[in-house]
Amino acid sequence: MESSFSDIILSGKKPEEILRVNLHFGNFSKLPEELWEYENIEFLELSENNLTSLPDNFAVFKNLKTISLHKNNLVELFDGFSNLKNLEHLDLGGNFNLDIQKVTKQIAKLPKLKELVLSHCSLRSVDQSLFKIEHLKILYLNSNKITDLPVFDLDNDFFSKFQKIDLSVNDFLPEKKIELRDKLGKAEQLFV
Repeated sequence: MESSFSDIILSGKKPEEILRVNLHFGNFSKLPEELWEYENIEFLELSENNLTSLPDNFAVFKNLKTISLHKNNLVELFDGFSNLKNLEHLDLGGNFNLDIQKVTKQIAKLPKLKELVLSHCSLRSVDQSLFKIEHLKILYLNSNKITDLPVFDLDNDFFSKFQKIDLSVNDFLPEKKIELRDKLGKAEQLFV
């Protein structure tokens, strides 16, 4: 049974005054129609629902800075996802069916993205462009099935821009872990 949207409606605030919406664990398979009235939201919590995709009209949230889509059933994001120009924090962790190549192309164009969570997604590989997202400072790739990273043609100093890279609980061989520590060691915090 899906949750209702009444907790927001009953708040007594006008849609344009709402900046945070929490629909965590709402058992939604699609987003409630009322959500589109709240165009000014900056924080959207949609974790632990049953979403398989996001509709194109999601682009209405031009002020969105943080979105958590953790533990849904997402395969991809909507085509205009890169139009969320103010997005700084994106959590896609726990989405086992993500088409990581397509998602990487979509999120690589986000100009302000600082933190990206792709943990627990059953990823076997990631594209180098993920590391090249201009303002990305925190990257969680932990608890996947990654055996190698295509980062070895990037300069070691390139990784000094990162505050944190978490690659723990993956399928790296011991010698690969040593290589990764050497290559990515300029990050402030590195977990392999």
